[in-house]
Amino acid sequence: MGRAMGKVSILANRSTEQLRVDAWTPTDDLVLSLVADKDGFHYFTRGEPICLIGPVCPSNVRALLPLGLDIKSIIGALFAVPPDIDLEGTWSMAFDRKIGAYLLEQAPKHGTLVRMWIREDGQVVGAERTMDGKLDYRIKFQFSKGKSIPGALEFQSDIDSTNATVKIQSFELNQQFGDEDWEPPCNTNFRWLECLEDE
Repeated sequence: MGRAMGKVSILANRSTEQLRVDAWTPTDDLVLSLVADKDGFHYFTRGEPICLIGPVCPSNVRALLPLGLDIKSIIGALFAVPPDIDLEGTWSMAFDRKIGAYLLEQAPKHGTLVRMWIREDGQVVGAERTMDGKLDYRIKFQFSKGKSIPGALEFQSDIDSTNATVKIQSFELNQQFGDEDWEPPCNTNFRWLECLEDE
């Protein structure tokens, strides 16, 4: 007997840094909803008497989406845009025969190393960042033939003890979003989720 599977929908707007994740049961009951932008987030879980709200500081984002990335970076990753590629500094480049792609490396600050693998056709197939010798994040992108959006993303973070895979069954580009697409999942009974003291 097969296992019943629910579904997850993701809305992402790179220009406004908005993200929405909704999860349903096989019978279309909403069980989880996250709406976030650069100013804050709303988080709903079925069965909980309150919704969580708060700023999108690293500790809050990693508690809700433990992928080792901030909201802007998560949205970018869905479009195969790795984090930190816009930091100031010099990049080195060499061909990685093991991966079959060009390896770009940058050390934007002491103790931090950013690496990115790009194929000859321009598609980014992987990226990672280490901080003081620890893996902050690693992303691997898998593409179907002729597609510019990855069909699967593999996330790993030693700092967050995370291993996760996101598989995208279908997607639509250049959608027109309305305000209703970003409506929070609940409007009453909130609990504020504080950031850590050093953030």
